[in-house]
Amino acid sequence: LFSFRCTRDPGFRFEAGQFAMIGLMVNGKPLVRAYSMASPPWDETLEFLSIKVPDGPLTSRLQNIVVGDEVLIGRKPVGTLLLDNLLPGRNLWFLSTGTGLAPFMALIREPAAYDRFEKVIVTHTVREVKELAYRDYITQDLPQHELLGEMVRDKLVYYPSVTREEFPTRGRITE
Repeated sequence: LFSFRCTRDPGFRFEAGQFAMIGLMVNGKPLVRAYSMASPPWDETLEFLSIKVPDGPLTSRLQNIVVGDEVLIGRKPVGTLLLDNLLPGRNLWFLSTGTGLAPFMALIREPAAYDRFEKVIVTHTVREVKELAYRDYITQDLPQHELLGEMVRDKLVYYPSVTREEFPTRGRITE
């Protein structure tokens, strides 16, 4: 897995949980795929999470971008995984594997999630410990965040699990 940040056009507006078409110019043509924004709507940059696919038409190139490279970002974010579309309840559960964590990273940094739910529970199941993207950020940095820290410490539950290596919570989330 890898993540990357892009400069955000000030006019680009989205809601946590949405995705956009992103990509690169390849042989003079745009090569694009749908990627969820992992960054929250209030962030000044756009962050994306991806898996490294050695022969993937786009990911084989995206994993090698460097500062200054141009990444294409569609102008219209889409998607229905929005807080306003969720039914009321006591707990909000986010069940993810691999890069499926990306939209939840945006949603757990939305203050409205903590206003609407008593607990926000994020599960992230991967094969190997090294695939627990954002683990340190969720467990160490986010609870210390200047604006979100108190809400996160009181309401966010992070439950990582690993299927192919020793780990305190080993196995599939269904187990």
